[in-house]
Amino acid sequence: MSKLLSNRRGSVLLIVLFAMVGVLGMGAMVIDGGQLYFESAKLQTAVDAAALAGARTLVQGVTAAEQLAFSVAQQNGVNPAELTVTIDSTAGTVTASAVRTVFFGLAKVLGFESAPVSATATAGSYSVSGVSGLAPLGVIWQDFVIGAQYDLKVGASGDTGNYGALALGGTGSSNYRDNLKYGYNTMVRVNDLLPTEPGNISGPTTEAINWLLNECSHGCVFDDHRVGCTRILLVPIINGLPNGRGEVTVLGFASFFMEEYLGDAFVRGRFIEYNVQGEVGPSGDYGVKTVKLSN
Repeated sequence: MSKLLSNRRGSVLLIVLFAMVGVLGMGAMVIDGGQLYFESAKLQTAVDAAALAGARTLVQGVTAAEQLAFSVAQQNGVNPAELTVTIDSTAGTVTASAVRTVFFGLAKVLGFESAPVSATATAGSYSVSGVSGLAPLGVIWQDFVIGAQYDLKVGASGDTGNYGALALGGTGSSNYRDNLKYGYNTMVRVNDLLPTEPGNISGPTTEAINWLLNECSHGCVFDDHRVGCTRILLVPIINGLPNGRGEVTVLGFASFFMEEYLGDAFVRGRFIEYNVQGEVGPSGDYGVKTVKLSN
């Protein structure tokens, strides 16, 4: 009888031990598995932000893009030793990869000390087929060179009745002035037909351009400027100007940095590469891109 009871006690003990292992295993899955998921999600968010920041800065050079990618990742809790940044300047992409060791709590009882989590993100610059925030100035296509000066609007010397002004969202000098100051807030796409605003419109042009120049208080220059600087004009590239009021076709989009106002409604700027929020799609490469994650 005592032998039978001893056997039963041994069986119960084994059952309890197996049950405890099962409970510990389930607890480890919930607690430590949750920690793995949490750290993986944090790491993915960080590398997403780092890749996007680097891609937006790539127009300023590989070193600037790499430095900003590391800085943004660190701001999101990634140790520099955990991060690798790879830049393909030919493809215009920035890849941020991170690996982190997560140390377990409850799973240690079962002999599991830690496990790695990793995340990777690639971001690149892509041609835009649609943007908002355009200045109402149509610039005729030519072979633009970075840093070179171009006329965005000619003065009273024009001989077609059009001097480069566009009637975006309506006609009239006040509408033109406000669009020049604040940007046209409706999406414009490649192949859209835009109406022109005939005449020199000297007063509204002078008022708007002086306002834009005065709003920049950071000492921006064409090759070292802040994102969103008011001296940067985003404009549609067009096929030509008609005589009098008419329509022009949008070929793509370009950005120019204004250094001075020459008077007589004559607007000139230096061609720059610039990243904006916009629709990705086929378009000529006029230096304006949008940045997005590609994986």
